[in-house]
Amino acid sequence: MAFTLSLNTNPLVNRFAEPDDLIDAIAYDIGIRDVQLTHEFVNPGWPAATISKFLHLFRAALDRTGVRVTSGMTGPYGRLNHFGHPDADVRRYYVDWFKTFADISAELGASGMGTQFAIFTHRDFDDPERRARLFDIALECWREVAEHAKAAGLSYLFWEPMSVGREFGHTIESCRALQNEIEAAGMAIPMEMMVDIDHGDVTSSNPDDIDPYAWAEAFPRYP
Repeated sequence: MAFTLSLNTNPLVNRFAEPDDLIDAIAYDIGIRDVQLTHEFVNPGWPAATISKFLHLFRAALDRTGVRVTSGMTGPYGRLNHFGHPDADVRRYYVDWFKTFADISAELGASGMGTQFAIFTHRDFDDPERRARLFDIALECWREVAEHAKAAGLSYLFWEPMSVGREFGHTIESCRALQNEIEAAGMAIPMEMMVDIDHGDVTSSNPDDIDPYAWAEAFPRYP
């Protein structure tokens, strides 16, 4: 599998806002082609007309510079409970929100989109029954988003491992377990783990969990 160096726009959030300004900085000041665009620049929660306007501006800037949006991801202001929220109405909002984010990502030429799998509250994570029920609910939320994302033209989704248990993926073993659950769910398009080698739980008793080389060796997904 071929790899290309790309830039996640996390550090550019609130430093840039206008599409031309952002894309020019990426193309000419930073000097990179491929971009993982975070949601703050075209927020799925905006009115449809505003989203449409910004998509038009972004497409023009991308065409002009040759910069490519290869994937979409939630940014620094998107680390929320999402599908792990205890309230069904809030979860419903985020299912629709991520469907719109899939549309935005596809419109800008991305092939994938992602975020954290889910984030549980302390109360829900500490209660085994609530934790198990919410986990199943989160999987179903992702299943619905995956169906919409496929129809929008995306070919995959991804989830980001985090450094504490209630945010999922804090150890190598927990990442394997979650990925197995996701694959067993049989979603419309693949949902893969984003191999973040520096998010291990520093309180883990397994030294491999805070060793970036151990993480890299643990997930040799592609030859």
